[in-house]
Amino acid sequence: MTRTPMQNKKFGADSRGFTLVELLVVIGIIALLLAILLPVISRVRTHARFVHCKSQIHGILQAHFQYSVEFKDLKPPLFQPRTASVRIDWVSPDIKWNNQPVGQGLLIAQGYLTIESLLCPSEAMEEDNQRDRDGWEGLANSGSSYAYFWRDPDDAPDMGLGAAAGATYNRAKQLGQKALLMDLNMEAGHPYLGEYKGRAWISHPAVKRLNVGYVDGSVKDFPLDEVKMFYPGGGFEELEWFRAAHERY
Repeated sequence: MTRTPMQNKKFGADSRGFTLVELLVVIGIIALLLAILLPVISRVRTHARFVHCKSQIHGILQAHFQYSVEFKDLKPPLFQPRTASVRIDWVSPDIKWNNQPVGQGLLIAQGYLTIESLLCPSEAMEEDNQRDRDGWEGLANSGSSYAYFWRDPDDAPDMGLGAAAGATYNRAKQLGQKALLMDLNMEAGHPYLGEYKGRAWISHPAVKRLNVGYVDGSVKDFPLDEVKMFYPGGGFEELEWFRAAHERY
């Protein structure tokens, strides 16, 4: 029996392929969709990191609360006494200095936090994060991605080798110094310009907001222009946004 042309052709099959014009149209549509979706995805990711930092700060504040219970309300000092001199700061990301834990590093040493709890989740901070991990694990000094507010120098005329006893959480509340820490995080695509690359800290530039954790355990976020995150190289600039963070409460 001889097959007819209709019998030789599979049901529903179409031997015609894409023309060049149709292929270019499809590629153009895909490119347009990517152009629309990629910025949206990027914004979602940066906002997710911002929220992650806020959650991380909540955990750090809980560690502060536990520390305050065990150490009779004393805040972790930013320095450790030495024989002839002492390192005195009121705002610092330092967690280890001269081979000793300082500031929020004492929360790690006491087992309330891990080093990872104090590191920014952004890819742009990974190089600095590794430096901080190495410092905590085996070097003399180490820092974190969060600035810790210990005390205002104007409220500490007794600063000296015994000054650590003067800074407590309740005293900070009474003096209106309720801010306890602030994030210094970078976003992907924004190079870290901190201590090793230009002396500038810019918190969440893509979101244009920063997180501040307070003594009462709350975390609030503010536009960058309300709490200036810029540190050109001196403690007085640190003090400006230290006080601005308190005022925003």
